[in-house]
Amino acid sequence: MCSSDLQYASLSGKVAVAWKPSNGTHWKSFKKVKGSYTKAGTEQLVDAGGHIRMVDVSGKAIYQPFTWKWNGKSFGKPKSTGDHNDISSVDAVTDHSGRLVTADVEVDGIMVSNFGKGSHAARFLFKTKQTFAGGPAQISTRANGRGFLVWGNEKQGVTGQVLKAQAIK
Repeated sequence: MCSSDLQYASLSGKVAVAWKPSNGTHWKSFKKVKGSYTKAGTEQLVDAGGHIRMVDVSGKAIYQPFTWKWNGKSFGKPKSTGDHNDISSVDAVTDHSGRLVTADVEVDGIMVSNFGKGSHAARFLFKTKQTFAGGPAQISTRANGRGFLVWGNEKQGVTGQVLKAQAIK
């Protein structure tokens, strides 16, 4: 269970985590995650290959998403996702091999990161020329890394957004 200090639009609050073993009956008290900062509750939890990972910001920088790995009692040291974009644009998922995969909006496209080795991301950019709309891009991949990236764009003369999809091969 994750909770962020309710300091919206602020990076001063730390993410706090409470946990209990699967067969346990009592929750451990909330503890703040070292090196974490919250930005209006943007932290995400993902089950990656049997390991829980949190994606959030560290070092008081909204443009540097980081990931923490759960060790059974606490989250370890933060590791950079290698990207430098606003955490609120990140979609974090797990592919079917258990790797953490993220997609986030950049000025000229959508950056996809796949953590094949757990802590070092392979990254590539899908270039787009449109204005993004409707929230962050969404990604889904299979164990072999193939999948789809979906996002919305604004288009002049169209009410609402235009849905775009890109196959990842």
